[in-house]
Amino acid sequence: MGAVRLAFRAELRRRWRSWLAVAILVSIVGGLVLAAAAAGRRTESAFPQFVSAHGYDTIVFATRPVPTVGTLPDVTATKELVVIDTGRPTCDCAHQINPTDFGVGYSSTSGRSLFALISGHLPDPSAPDQVLASISLRQDYGVHLGTVIHVPLYRASQASAYNNATGAEPGPQGSTVALRVVGFEASELEFPAGTAPQYTLYVSQAFARTVMPRAAVAYTYFARLRHGVADLRRFEAAASTLKLGTGSVGYTSEDALAASIEASIHPQSIGWWILAALAALVGLAVVGQALARQSIVESEDYPTMAALGLDRRQLFALGTTRNLVVALAGAAGALAVAVALSPIAPLGEARLAEASTGFAFDAL
Repeated sequence: MGAVRLAFRAELRRRWRSWLAVAILVSIVGGLVLAAAAAGRRTESAFPQFVSAHGYDTIVFATRPVPTVGTLPDVTATKELVVIDTGRPTCDCAHQINPTDFGVGYSSTSGRSLFALISGHLPDPSAPDQVLASISLRQDYGVHLGTVIHVPLYRASQASAYNNATGAEPGPQGSTVALRVVGFEASELEFPAGTAPQYTLYVSQAFARTVMPRAAVAYTYFARLRHGVADLRRFEAAASTLKLGTGSVGYTSEDALAASIEASIHPQSIGWWILAALAALVGLAVVGQALARQSIVESEDYPTMAALGLDRRQLFALGTTRNLVVALAGAAGALAVAVALSPIAPLGEARLAEASTGFAFDAL
């Protein structure tokens, strides 16, 4: 071993530049492979983690308050969203907002949140003009922080005419409010799933206290079930009994929507893993060729070393030690490259669902 150490030091002094070059090559190739594989795992897990934190299993729609939703069988959590009946909104946007999928609502900040804050900040509870906008408004209509959206409201006395309209809806007779966007959020309803996304503005507590009592509103209840979709049939049977004395009630499964969104994101994770596999194959060929050339160059010194007394086993240990040093340096560099590239992923819808899009270290 003393002879091997002596020969290794001599080789290191002579060839450290070429060893460093191979280690850098291993770092770049390995970093790309690790980064792509980690991006695939983050993409695959981003939306399920989002649903775990902000998702609900079913939604109940009502024209009157139905607080008993929380007492239905297998319901573990509920969230009420009061939605104001609105006319056509106008703003200085890329094009005018379609009122069909547009809504203005209020939900208390207590309990399980319906959304994740993407940028900006939540509305000031004391500022009636501040709103949080769905990310779909930024993506589809060019709404940005500071955009003012003018929304005509229906009066409370128009609620029945609005809800029972069979043709053209009556014109709103309430006030027109100017709402300024101070933040963007993402919820399950705003992810693309083969249907038109929702475009929502969440108003402040001050708006709910001063304006909403005079406006026509509807009620949406998001319910979390104990066993998820397995409890949905029983929940729907119980929800159908809520019609008596509470006006019109409808319900839909949010789990079906979540499954569609997850299915649309899955090909992205497959793409990342294919990229990792291709990078690994190309990288193995390039690194293998570089190591082979390095071995050929260094083997020219083997006859001299053998003449000085190193046997075949010691020469093999010398080559193995060199490769081990290069591999360890390259692996450390690959980890650094993978972490440095981690903010790039995930992309698309998965990026909206990701809790943190900064630097990430995937231990696996």
